[in-house]
Amino acid sequence: MVRKVFNVPSGNRPVALINRSVHCQLRDVYKQDNPRPPIKNAEKVLLAYEDTDEETIVRSWDLLVLVTVLNPGTGNILCMDYLGSLTEPFSSVELAWDQHILDECMLHVQKIQDKKAKLRSKGVMGGDFWIRGPLPFLGIVYMDHFEFPPNEYVIDYSLPRACHVKSKDFEFVVATDIDKKKLFNSTIFARRPFLPFFKTLYAQAAQPAKTVEEVEVNPSASLNEWLVPGFPSSQELEVLARYKHLYDKHKAIYAADVDATIKNLGVGLKRMYSQRMYALLVDVDAAIREEDGPSLVFP
Repeated sequence: MVRKVFNVPSGNRPVALINRSVHCQLRDVYKQDNPRPPIKNAEKVLLAYEDTDEETIVRSWDLLVLVTVLNPGTGNILCMDYLGSLTEPFSSVELAWDQHILDECMLHVQKIQDKKAKLRSKGVMGGDFWIRGPLPFLGIVYMDHFEFPPNEYVIDYSLPRACHVKSKDFEFVVATDIDKKKLFNSTIFARRPFLPFFKTLYAQAAQPAKTVEEVEVNPSASLNEWLVPGFPSSQELEVLARYKHLYDKHKAIYAADVDATIKNLGVGLKRMYSQRMYALLVDVDAAIREEDGPSLVFP
């Protein structure tokens, strides 16, 4: 889910954080006499260094993305703890950023629940407190699991979701999902039913085995026929033996990406068609009511 929301490159190595008490020479690059360096210090570093210093550029951009998009804090402060994983910034794609973001999200959800429980123990219903972390991720995933009735408003489900979600999407979801009744003076949501997981854009490409009676329609069949005989093998391309495993690895990843993209495209087109047909019928009904009878002629 994290990859489809943020499109963050992720590997298998765990993300390593360094404690504030541990000395790291890279901290001095961003601190600039400030023990809690603001985000603008990373911007200064990017503007001050020559284009040839690629490691500093990549590291600074990674820090900016982490504190502004992936795992924002309560202040405009750079998180120096991530420098433990950015000593070799070109290898950061090997780190399990997706698992780290998910863990951070669940950690802060637990903190919110603890804070609310503490307020309730004092007899306070509601109350304000600061929150941080990648919590917008949960809002996007929550939205994408709803089954909406046909509506004139169309949500763009293109990937990565973080690049296509809009404030109006959240406003539409709140207006559609909110319960008009209140419980203990609290606003209640989750009025809309959820989609079966296999119908969401987060469903894995691998589906449960089909029974003999079921017929599976491959939405990319025509593309597969066009691509026949498929991706060339390493032998056909005469790839050097020492690079063969790398070629096979990335060929398989790209093939899976192609299949997933085509599948998501089909789902999106079906949703778009259903919503557009509903909008057409609404317009037809309105026109009939205005004219007090059918007055539209379709060729």
